Amino acid sequence: MALDFPLSLADFLDRFPVAEITLDCPVRTSGRNQASGANYTFEEAEPIWVGSIQFATMPASQAASLEVVLRALEVPGRSFIATHPRQRGPVNDRGGAAFPALGGVTLSAVAYGAHAVSFAGLPALFEVVAGDRFSVALADGRRAMHEVQEAGAANAAGQLGNVSVWPYLRPGLAASDVVDFIRPAFKATIVPGSRSRGSDARGKVSGVGFSFMQNIR
Repeated sequence: MALDFPLSLADFLDRFPVAEITLDCPVRTSGRNQASGANYTFEEAEPIWVGSIQFATMPASQAASLEVVLRALEVPGRSFIATHPRQRGPVNDRGGAAFPALGGVTLSAVAYGAHAVSFAGLPALFEVVAGDRFSVALADGRRAMHEVQEAGAANAAGQLGNVSVWPYLRPGLAASDVVDFIRPAFKATIVPGSRSRGSDARGKVSGVGFSFMQNIR
């Protein structure tokens, strides 16, 4: 079967053991100092998710399969679905046992000017905390992943309104879009030149890794 891009979690990150991962969505700013002493800062570009992955030591045969996949992903235009492999579910429900089946939680409103969203279908009285992440698969194939910036508790009907999120909301989100709090993910590409092939010692390969960045298209 031909590879289908973006590679799904099942076809890539869930297949190989990850030892270390970094994941961040930094503010991309620059500064300028004036002779008067004034200091100006400005954003160079909109924020995107970036990170790095270091795979665990694995048998040489498994590492060979991983190398094939990584080589395929280095071809321009190809991407994969990225997530944090060990963060499943929000802080107050690791694993997502309290959440309804995927599709049960949706956006009920999107406030672009305030960079805030509202949710419907959460577990009754469930508390979302700062740092919880969720993603939305948009109708055009893009994926948005956001981080909650403030705590808030759903009402008895599972509704939670006007929650500030990061990064900035991009066009395309809409009320009724399905929200994934369990395995929030986004589309990503390997940063050119960042892949490390690792080394083979007695049939065990270690040191394989790469850096990645979000693809917002």
